[in-house]
Amino acid sequence: MMRQIHRHSMQKDDYILDLYQLLRRGSDDSVISDWVASRGLRHSNQMLKRTLKYAGREDLIEYLIKEEDIAIGDPIRSRFTGRFGKVTGIHKDGDTIEVQWEAGGRQLLSKESVFKMKEKNIDSVKDLTKVKSVYDNYGDIER
Repeated sequence: MMRQIHRHSMQKDDYILDLYQLLRRGSDDSVISDWVASRGLRHSNQMLKRTLKYAGREDLIEYLIKEEDIAIGDPIRSRFTGRFGKVTGIHKDGDTIEVQWEAGGRQLLSKESVFKMKEKNIDSVKDLTKVKSVYDNYGDIER
């Protein structure tokens, strides 16, 4: 009874409704994998993880969400503006990076606000990788 009350207290902004509905319907793992592959880059890793956990499918997190750590010198692309740059520093909190933009200027950003680029020239979304973040605030969600 308590778990149902908790589930209903979640706001639609707290998880990805389309993915959650697929998971709750018991869709095949390949259907879930296809959904994440085609639409996953639109959402933060945190939101994907929160949705999987909320639906009781934490077992899919490592399988579905491909993340890499980021290092100084890595080429990146902003998730929000599409600008290109290079990581010039990683702060002590482990979640904040400093970026030197190709167009000029420096900026402090959250790791999750950028994609790590595999190649300088991007031909498809497969040339981008989400960046791993140590910050995890979805851990308090109950199933």
